[in-house]
Amino acid sequence: MVIYPYSALDEAESSEQYATIMEALARQAGGERFIVIRLHGPALANVTEVLHNGSTAMAHERLSASRHWSVDRMLDTMRAVRAPKLFGAVDAPGVEIDGYWFGVGAIARMQGGACIVYFGAASAIEDQEQLYSLAAAAQTCAQHGLTGMKATSSRACPLTERERDCLVYYSAGMGTKEAAQALGISARTVENHLDRARIRCGR
Repeated sequence: MVIYPYSALDEAESSEQYATIMEALARQAGGERFIVIRLHGPALANVTEVLHNGSTAMAHERLSASRHWSVDRMLDTMRAVRAPKLFGAVDAPGVEIDGYWFGVGAIARMQGGACIVYFGAASAIEDQEQLYSLAAAAQTCAQHGLTGMKATSSRACPLTERERDCLVYYSAGMGTKEAAQALGISARTVENHLDRARIRCGR
């Protein structure tokens, strides 16, 4: 197994490489699953990117359309705290990633956006040292993940941030009206951004 430093997230050149590094970092810290949620704004509707190593069922539609209660509560909890948060305890919501209901979430905020990292295990972690290691790793990955994901988006695509936002909602199966409502702009503006994005991408 390749051992990655946290700073490797800053150098990721694609979402695939970013996810590979994040999975390795989760395993190095004692976790088995990860989910990374990038928010551009304060609300769940502002989810702009989701990466994970769960099943394909854990995709955008569960976050953007179905609003699965456990993930929704996890996001609400993370937006309200600064320190890493334990999930799966008696009074804490579980996070449904292929049945992985125990883990630690952490959040990093910058310039109106946020990156939430959740590292999960199949069962409760009894060893306190391992739990602290998982929490520290999640927090550090959230901090590197925020800047790293932003850099990855910029390198991978010559689009403006608003064009990327519109494409994310479009690829998640949302219509222009839904995307417009989530982004706080008109449906016509969303269509214009999508048209420009297609031209830039040569479509």
